[in-house]
Amino acid sequence: MANSAHSVEYVSTERRASPRYPLDADLEFRVLTPGQESWIHMGRTVNMSRSGLLFDTEEEALDSGSPVELWIDWPARPPELERWLRIWGWVVRQRDRSVAIAIRQYSFEQQRKRTH
Repeated sequence: MANSAHSVEYVSTERRASPRYPLDADLEFRVLTPGQESWIHMGRTVNMSRSGLLFDTEEEALDSGSPVELWIDWPARPPELERWLRIWGWVVRQRDRSVAIAIRQYSFEQQRKRTH
């Protein structure tokens, strides 16, 4: 009896549409609330994909769906060149101190522009 070849198909349990990449960088963010002053908060990135970002912060109770603006001190650059990744998106969820953001738009900028 001849041996028959069997193919093994890899089945991923990953539900994300995009792979996540570790990223360890400082960030600043603010919740964009129309008609209210926005305060700058601090955080630290955990990982990032093309459509989302996970970061840690000491801020509590960020509401799901809240629009946010983030500034990441981008590590991939020559040391003498300041470079920031600016992201607009919204809070997907917060668990303890970890916040997940859905990215709507982003840009790289030479200088961090403080608005408040």
